[in-house]
Amino acid sequence: MLFLCNSRMAPGVKREQVIEYLASTRMSAVGWDLVRREIISHVLWKVGERPGVAFTVNADGEQAIRRVLDELEPVKSGLIEFDIDPVSPFRQFD
Repeated sequence: MLFLCNSRMAPGVKREQVIEYLASTRMSAVGWDLVRREIISHVLWKVGERPGVAFTVNADGEQAIRRVLDELEPVKSGLIEFDIDPVSPFRQFD
């Protein structure tokens, strides 16, 4: 199943804190492994008033994704949280 993972700043976190973290940090080995195995795809930087990241994930369910995301350093440190939504192709383009 395909999901959209969309980060957002955790309550009380300032935009500058997220930008500083993202600018000074590289994707973790765990993150790269997920990309290599094609579990994570379409990685995007969010710009503007709500900085962060968004990406699609192939997984069995939201709980499986949540367990992985909860282990990421910016989530563990309380900088960002993720909304996870199931998605499907836009059939009008088929």
